[in-house]
Amino acid sequence: MNNFSYERLHSNLHYLKLNTIEELLNNYLEIAARDSKTTMEVLDYLFEQEKKHREAVAVERRMKSAVFPVKKMLEEFDFEFQSSIDKKVIEDLATLRFVHNAEN
Repeated sequence: MNNFSYERLHSNLHYLKLNTIEELLNNYLEIAARDSKTTMEVLDYLFEQEKKHREAVAVERRMKSAVFPVKKMLEEFDFEFQSSIDKKVIEDLATLRFVHNAEN
């Protein structure tokens, strides 16, 4: 890749606000070349990382705007302390499978 293409790529990533891809690009291109990754694998990885970062930022923004007094996560819940709650049922509900299946 010549210097002009490199600069234009970074400029376009910045313009399109693909900041995560821009941050990961140099390092991942080296890894991809070393591991003989295809162009499709490189693009898939970079866009997946961008998507994950944006989702995480969106969740964090929603949590902040909800002004919850304490941040609690399902993974932190002590199922042994509250033995009347079936962990498998809660984990199944957390998948939201029932919404997809249009069930109560």
